[in-house]
Amino acid sequence: MVSAIDTAFNTPEIKIRSSKAAYPTGNCTWPPYSTVVVCHQCKDVSYLLQYICKNHTTLNIPGMPDGAADPCGFKVNDTLIVVDTFDSPHQFGPFLNTTIFANATLPIADFYVGYTPGGPSAVMRNQTPVLVECLFTWCAKTIQAQSDNVVLQ
Repeated sequence: MVSAIDTAFNTPEIKIRSSKAAYPTGNCTWPPYSTVVVCHQCKDVSYLLQYICKNHTTLNIPGMPDGAADPCGFKVNDTLIVVDTFDSPHQFGPFLNTTIFANATLPIADFYVGYTPGGPSAVMRNQTPVLVECLFTWCAKTIQAQSDNVVLQ
């Protein structure tokens, strides 16, 4: 599987060939089949965020020579475990950076996405951000393929 995926992503000159099948009406239905696909799920973990202020400090900000004095903002609290590439203690399981997907099977990637709904203006109003943890896994799905007027669905 790694070889096939690596080839698909790292060999852009490979041409995808159209089907040689001929069906006079332009409509065709094939029996359902199972295949391996990438599944994903994301869960809100905003409860991990903590609001903090660093009084009597200056935060260096590119383009602002004086930086920000006494900055405040949100950080991930101490429940987040940082991933390392060394021998990890067994009790942390197969991937250390997970907060809620510790029992996942066939993981590909586990990552966090933080954002503030409303964009930069909401950030300036100090609106609470959202933090989600997302997991990509290998999974099996059943697909029903058909062609209607020569359009594959």
